[in-house]
Amino acid sequence: MDTPHSLDLLRDDVRRTSLGGFPMLITAATAWALCGALTYVLDPKVAALLFLFQGMVTMPVGLWLLPKWLGLSALPRTHPLSPLLIQCASVQTLMLPAVFALYALQPKLVPMGLAAIMGGHFLPYWWLQRSKAYLWGAIVSALGPWVLTLFAGTTASFHFTGFFTGAVLAVLAFTVKRHAQRGHTS
Repeated sequence: MDTPHSLDLLRDDVRRTSLGGFPMLITAATAWALCGALTYVLDPKVAALLFLFQGMVTMPVGLWLLPKWLGLSALPRTHPLSPLLIQCASVQTLMLPAVFALYALQPKLVPMGLAAIMGGHFLPYWWLQRSKAYLWGAIVSALGPWVLTLFAGTTASFHFTGFFTGAVLAVLAFTVKRHAQRGHTS
């Protein structure tokens, strides 16, 4: 019988303390859906800015407030995987210049661009959280809005990407939460 490797145990710590990333995912799902709804009532440039800067709200809520409210214990700052977690969470910021360019050229494409970046951002979590659900979430959240834009057009994509991505994130959130609670790995 194989004994668990220390790296697997460290990854289990990450999954257990974050419920697989549930608090951040459900917070982001809510923000995406709300931004999608606001595309119907706000000027496209303003709504695109809300998509761009939603992380200023979702990060503190999803990483600190909601986990505290759920009674989750924080991963110790001295945990060996903490630097990797910070790097994985931060990699999206390197792609923001591309989204700023989209905003300057066609604000209605901002949600699609952000969804693609978010999808790529999920790929390391497939390994880190030990859940294939993140692979599924990466593919669907990155490609779904792009396909929607190709077939339904920029305006339809602008309105629906927030709802689509919010739904993908919600399904992903509850899937990884269930996996974390049951101790599933894949």
